[in-house]
Amino acid sequence: MLRQEFGAEPAPQTQALYQAILRGEIQTVLPAPTAASPAPPATPTTESETPPTTPPLLASWPILEHEELLERMLSDESLAREIVEAFLQDAPDQLEALHQAIDNRDFTAVRERAHTLKGAAGNVSGIALHELAKALEEAAKNQATAELDELRAHLAPALDNLTNAFADAGLTSCRV
Repeated sequence: MLRQEFGAEPAPQTQALYQAILRGEIQTVLPAPTAASPAPPATPTTESETPPTTPPLLASWPILEHEELLERMLSDESLAREIVEAFLQDAPDQLEALHQAIDNRDFTAVRERAHTLKGAAGNVSGIALHELAKALEEAAKNQATAELDELRAHLAPALDNLTNAFADAGLTSCRV
């Protein structure tokens, strides 16, 4: 369950927003971009640098797009912190389910769980984790077992990096 730092239940609107994010329906909650919306930058920027211990696969993507996350949350830092905390509560279970699906060579389950993780990571602007989940989804589609095994090894470091990037941005007190 979502909880604010002081332990109370979050507002129903926050719960509804988080559930919509998990279901991949964020565009039904936030207005669609208009023609007047600024184009995304050609080269993504990040507030968090990739740590030197990051595997090369993950180093090619920014960990967190903090400004993009704030845009998604309509510049509401408090809402961003609640959504990040909810993501961080749910993500370990998502990774565990994905690990099990990979270990069982259940390609359909891998695709579904990778797709869910991809959406959740994308909705909190966790670019590297989003891209990793996208690669896992594609590998499962192609039943590429060696690639799945290689990508699987990057899941925990990607989540750890994102958790630390959230902490660096002041969005959580969690750090690994």
